[in-house]
Amino acid sequence: MRLTHWQIEQFIESIFPSQDPQAIVRQQAGEPEPVDVEKTKEMEEAKWDVIYMIVAVCGTLFLLSCIMVCWIKPLPPWLPLTKACRSGSHI
Repeated sequence: MRLTHWQIEQFIESIFPSQDPQAIVRQQAGEPEPVDVEKTKEMEEAKWDVIYMIVAVCGTLFLLSCIMVCWIKPLPPWLPLTKACRSGSHI
């Protein structure tokens, strides 16, 4: 019986979510939502984490690209790949 009541309550809550009366009054008055200092700090930290990850990925790709270019550049001219690249034909 309790499980059924809980399921009905959950279903009604999914259709009509409970609302905060103070938030509704603030929204109607045009006042901004109160800013939580801790939440703002977490969002700022998350933003910098994303920036650091992007810099790390770009740096790694740049480093690997440089290594690949330096590795291919000094190939001896007798390799078929180098001859094909110089003549412009495909292998």
